[in-house]
Amino acid sequence: MSKYRITAQGDGFWQICDDFVYMYLLSNGIDALLVDTGFGDHDLWTFVTSLAGCEPKVILTHAHGDHCGGARQFTEIMAGAKDLDAIDPENILRRKNLLKPAKVGCQTVNTLGQIEILPLPGHTPGSLGILDREHRRFFIGDYLSYTPVYMCLAGADLKQYEKSLKKIQSLSEDYDELYTGHEAGPVPKALLSDYLELCKRCFNQTAEWEDALYFDQFPCKRYFFKKASILLLD
Repeated sequence: MSKYRITAQGDGFWQICDDFVYMYLLSNGIDALLVDTGFGDHDLWTFVTSLAGCEPKVILTHAHGDHCGGARQFTEIMAGAKDLDAIDPENILRRKNLLKPAKVGCQTVNTLGQIEILPLPGHTPGSLGILDREHRRFFIGDYLSYTPVYMCLAGADLKQYEKSLKKIQSLSEDYDELYTGHEAGPVPKALLSDYLELCKRCFNQTAEWEDALYFDQFPCKRYFFKKASILLLD
């Protein structure tokens, strides 16, 4: 029995759950695109290929292991240029020409149509957003969640994160559904406002906070406002 679960689907679209992480598969039966690859400790290639009818191209939203762990199972992988070293620290995938820096801007993904890849630095230096304008879906990785967003890991930059949130918000007329890395189904656009207000309060030192742990063992602080929360180091 597969570890992976389909938690949402539509015409040529699947949201796939790997424990507490979500991936997204787009396919028209001829070509396919997979956004993120989960932990990679099971046979993801067979699972998604059986759904799509072909091996998908992979776009990674960022370099954290719960999103890029399964990338090594695929033969065509794209990611933000500034995240490549973290994804492939021993340069194995790049030496085999499997992993390449994503070209930002509007791109044709074979017969799937126009997919726009946007730089969204902040959560990691090379974080990406993938905007499917035709189907009005925006995939943004770990930028929004009802659980705390980890801004306490190496490479995180709160100021860049805030700028990327504003970019996501500025494009709100171009998408109806906003998909993230840790929530089943789309999240409401209104959640962006909560996170932007929380960033503002963090910068002017008025945000509410409490002591917390990340990965259940390392001390940090959880800052929160309404439905938004982030973890930051002291």
